[in-house]
Amino acid sequence: MNKIHKILLISLIASSSLAVDSYNEGYSLGGSLKGYFTNNKDSAINAPLTSGAEMSSVDGSNKGNASLVCEEGKNAKYLSFSYTGSSDINIKVEMDKDLDGKIDHNWDFIGVSGICANGVVKCNSNTWNNCTYHQYILKGNTLSLKQVRKEEVSGCYCINNTCGSRSVNDRANILNDIGASISSILTTQDQKVITKTFSSSGSLDYYAQDYSSCNTAYANPPSVSPSSDLGSMAQEEILKESDNEYGVHNIFSGGTDNTHKLDKDFKNELTNNAEGIKATAKVDKNFNYSYTDTINSQSVNDSLQLKDIEKARYCEVMYEKIDTSAFDDGSHRGNSTNNTIMYQMEIRECTDNWSKCPVYAGEKIKHECGKINDMGEALAGLEAVNEASKDMVCSK
Repeated sequence: MNKIHKILLISLIASSSLAVDSYNEGYSLGGSLKGYFTNNKDSAINAPLTSGAEMSSVDGSNKGNASLVCEEGKNAKYLSFSYTGSSDINIKVEMDKDLDGKIDHNWDFIGVSGICANGVVKCNSNTWNNCTYHQYILKGNTLSLKQVRKEEVSGCYCINNTCGSRSVNDRANILNDIGASISSILTTQDQKVITKTFSSSGSLDYYAQDYSSCNTAYANPPSVSPSSDLGSMAQEEILKESDNEYGVHNIFSGGTDNTHKLDKDFKNELTNNAEGIKATAKVDKNFNYSYTDTINSQSVNDSLQLKDIEKARYCEVMYEKIDTSAFDDGSHRGNSTNNTIMYQMEIRECTDNWSKCPVYAGEKIKHECGKINDMGEALAGLEAVNEASKDMVCSK
């Protein structure tokens, strides 16, 4: 046994040491990666994704191209956002749909008091009163606002004089929020990908590329044969891993399973023992029972007490409790109280062969053992409610 303890102790120490080493190694690697990307953000990420420059792994062993834009697609100014007003604002949106340098569509949204992630807020002029909420809607080539419930828009905030004139003091962020919400709607329908933004003279411009002419996943989505049977293929993979407890399927499917899969020998042992107990169990008229435990190879004898020896008795005690709540029942009512003393009642089982009521310091016996009767109080309470209801006057 001592030998086993020593082996377990050595294993635990080794495991602990490995865990510490793994933590330190992971922490060091994370710091190195963070430092690499922080110091080489332009050359490692920005340039490869936007200019066609080659991207490489951190250690330089692998290189390749992974650009967000493609040479075949036309890259030009796509959307322009601006607004006028020093309290409530009027938003102007211009769109060059085919990226040929000419404005194809423009939209104006006037009397805007607040900005939302997917719309705007309109209130009484230059106030935050009687506000209505509006969501951007795109139908065909028409961008408009539709009045909706407050719950249908999100992230709304005030921009007019009521809230410190944000329309004047926070122009750049307001334009960014307007541009983000509208561009996400238009690019979905237009097959455009935003490549960069440019801010100047109080306006915000979005440049985009038409990805329909690019050899990308956007332009050439993979085709799936309608005859492919993904369901049966999935079942085949599950069957392949059914006997592998470390397989992906078993790990994920059993991740929230609190049961443990018993090994076959132990499961058989439990089953046989259950059958043995069932076959040897005996109970007599005095509720004495016996059975044979086949696992431990021993006989078990005991008895069951299935009837009361004596009827238990209970008493009721009362004690004071200090409570500074304005409403002693936690509810909201028209009347309050300045009395901080409350009386609590508690029913307890009597001791000393059910003859003595257990009472502690500061408590009083309300009902002795076996003499609890609160019917009078209950009837009095019901009658009080009945009388109070007769004095109620309806206002409508």
